[in-house]
Amino acid sequence: MYHIPHLAAGACNVVPASAAFDPSEALGPAPPPPGAGGAREGRASPLPQVLHELLPRWAGACTFLAPTMLHRLCEADAASRASGEALEHLRTVVVGGGPLHVDLLRRAMGRFGEDRIVQVYGMGECPMTIAHLGRQWHRGADEALLRSVGWPFSHEVEVMVAGEQGERLPHGSIGEVCVRGSPVSTTWTLPGH
Repeated sequence: MYHIPHLAAGACNVVPASAAFDPSEALGPAPPPPGAGGAREGRASPLPQVLHELLPRWAGACTFLAPTMLHRLCEADAASRASGEALEHLRTVVVGGGPLHVDLLRRAMGRFGEDRIVQVYGMGECPMTIAHLGRQWHRGADEALLRSVGWPFSHEVEVMVAGEQGERLPHGSIGEVCVRGSPVSTTWTLPGH
């Protein structure tokens, strides 16, 4: 769902195949191409082989990485010139699917550039469309902003932090994240769920 605005703007998204969203896949050989019949031999690579192959051909591409994959990519890339060259073709790195520690975010911003990281936040009930911290807000951002999940994704999503009685808490408070809007699943309100 978070890819739709990118695609509508003519972007190319590079999404490596994943058998189980296992972060170790980010360091393994590429899966066999469709219709190849059998495993493809290959050496372990700091980036999935598919990224090495696709990024130079699709300059300005975007990709989505969970924080664990971003961490492994930053670690591996520091030791690999080939990875660095392939990554230069990447326009946007969308990060989500788990908490993003500020230290990792700063390392990624140092590697990719402050204006190439986009953070998205959401759970299965509102997939990656609750809040975002866009590329423009990373430049020169302070610690508090980088620790946040940014702002509501669109005018169709309302977000608040609530206290134990459901009351709206002031900015910076710890509480329950409450979301409503058209992207939110209605599954929670169905009988038996």
